[in-house]
Amino acid sequence: MKKYDAIIIGFGKGGKNLAADLANHGWDVAVVERSAGMYGGSCINIGCIPTKALVHSAQVTGYRRPSTFEQYAEEFKQAILAKEKLTSLLREMNFKNLDDREAVAYSVFIDPPLAHVGLNEMQARKMDKNIKIASLPATAMPRSRTIGQTEGLLKAVVDADTGKILGCTLFCAESGEVINTVSLAMRLGQDYTFLRDSIFTHPSMSEALNDLFGLIK
Repeated sequence: MKKYDAIIIGFGKGGKNLAADLANHGWDVAVVERSAGMYGGSCINIGCIPTKALVHSAQVTGYRRPSTFEQYAEEFKQAILAKEKLTSLLREMNFKNLDDREAVAYSVFIDPPLAHVGLNEMQARKMDKNIKIASLPATAMPRSRTIGQTEGLLKAVVDADTGKILGCTLFCAESGEVINTVSLAMRLGQDYTFLRDSIFTHPSMSEALNDLFGLIK
């Protein structure tokens, strides 16, 4: 009989995150979920993620202004299909700073927008800094899927000795807003765990900071 250090009951957001964190610390972990249709929990399958996708589809339908009932019916059908595809994709995914440098952020409003603050990796290495790097694809974030904008990459540079955030580059939807949170943390002198452990609204692009800085070990 196989033995485990921990058995997590429930494959929801809390359960899968706890299991992943324990596994990253060397624990032998098993996750138990009674329904294959609920991998990822209620939020991904029947709660906040699919409902936000439907809200976004409703907004798009409003912009298009269908003129007949049949057109509205087709828009509704497509919204439901998109929601089902979204929950299926997320279910599958869940299965398997320098002291004298002002942290002023900037954003280039291309598509997706590019936002940056502080040093990039090349600049930090040229200064012979001992750094840690974290990168995360935008497609990993639930919010990017609810709005249908999954292109992009997020990257952070952290001082390996002090834990201070040296810089961050966000090439993703809503990055022009999210980068301001990183900039504020840098100006306040917070280390990377401040953003790693902060509680953001869900689903939002800001919570990408939890996952991005959670990759720093």
